[in-house]
Amino acid sequence: MSQPTYPMFLPDESLEIRSDSENEEDLSTSSNVPSSATSLEDEGKLLTHHHVMPEDTVNPRDFVDVRRIIHKIFPQCVFSANDPRVEIAQLKGGITNMLLLVSYPNPSKDGGRDHVLVRAYGNGTSTIIDRDRELATHLHLHSHGLAPTLYARLSNALIYEYIPGKAVEYTDLSRPEIMSGVASRLAEWHHKLDKKAIESEMTRLKALEKPSEQSTSSRDIYELLEEWINVLPRETDAQKKRVEDVTNELAWIKKTISNQGGPIVVGHCDLLSGNIIVPENWTPAELKGHGKSHQKPLTGSQAAFTEENIGHVKREKMTDPAKPAVDGFAPSTLTSFIDYEYSIPTPRAFDLANHFMEWQGFDCVVELIPEPSTSNPVMRTWAAQYLESLAYFEGKSEPTKVTEQAVDSLITEIATWWGMPGFYWGIWAIIQATISEIDFDYAEYAEKRLSEYYKWKKGREAK
Repeated sequence: MSQPTYPMFLPDESLEIRSDSENEEDLSTSSNVPSSATSLEDEGKLLTHHHVMPEDTVNPRDFVDVRRIIHKIFPQCVFSANDPRVEIAQLKGGITNMLLLVSYPNPSKDGGRDHVLVRAYGNGTSTIIDRDRELATHLHLHSHGLAPTLYARLSNALIYEYIPGKAVEYTDLSRPEIMSGVASRLAEWHHKLDKKAIESEMTRLKALEKPSEQSTSSRDIYELLEEWINVLPRETDAQKKRVEDVTNELAWIKKTISNQGGPIVVGHCDLLSGNIIVPENWTPAELKGHGKSHQKPLTGSQAAFTEENIGHVKREKMTDPAKPAVDGFAPSTLTSFIDYEYSIPTPRAFDLANHFMEWQGFDCVVELIPEPSTSNPVMRTWAAQYLESLAYFEGKSEPTKVTEQAVDSLITEIATWWGMPGFYWGIWAIIQATISEIDFDYAEYAEKRLSEYYKWKKGREAK
């Protein structure tokens, strides 16, 4: 894997932000550190080579401007804002932001090229996304080898390392090798991520902001939903009624299921297919024993990810090679997660239920969603893999054969929160319908997702 080059610099201990006007320079004569940049430090250790550039913006639709900002961040690369050797391609799939892949010549590589990603925030998304939490989570993940290197934070974008790979399709999420990789990686997230460390980094980030720009942050998914409800449109009687309804529903959720979602974890909370990355050479394969394996529930080592049951699929690390690998039964190296803007402390059941609901894709093919039943072998396989991997990351040296009761308990936990993703993304889509410039029917999507929630609640109350 070829990593982009970047300027090395020492942390600015004062964490002072200098404006561009204090030290304006032509692009061709820029120093190694952008004049408006400062770096983040945690107890004397730089977590990632990261420029904070709060006065800089990038227009993702203006490729000349994209080249300008890339040169400012990587001034040792000799090219101009109009240099055709700097290639830019828009990556498809997201419905919140615009993602660009930038490829540019690296003089030190004798004709080689470097690649970085520019993720420009969607219009108005600061209304629904805490960008300080997103950045703090990215830094925390990077410290665990779970996120790419971050190079710069602009006022409207992040610029970070490109890791070769490809996103899976939503129709791939039920494939055994993907199920196993996702379950294992998510177990690693839930064990390793520390919400207090993230909150500490958020405090540091807010200290870099002007007092007029500082805002409070939601501490968990409940507070986040309250904030979203507070910004829902209220112009018509129907909109006012919708606000009243979802406010009452959130109160019901807190009263009824808030204590049934398992431990509080730092969840990804947006684990759709487009945010799950696999090696570029991965192709869907008919796995050895695949048909036979689903004839009965799988638990323990039977649900493990091994060379015997993945056929010819090649495992490749997608994290730092210096980090310890996960071998045998906990293969989280197959998959890597991206996009952390919705990550927040949440009951574990929400993060897990949300992933399963994403099996339907944006097309809302509900037939692809697995039944959250303890008799469903797909759910049992996934739950067993998650629990085995969790045991591994908790420090157990040998594979742990989870009990039938443990698998039952986890599936029941997930089922209890099965309707919450529809409620969450339904409210989100109502807001997006009023602010987003992306070509997507958010209003229709909102109705589909909220209907999932109400259907689930009706079924629950009928039992």
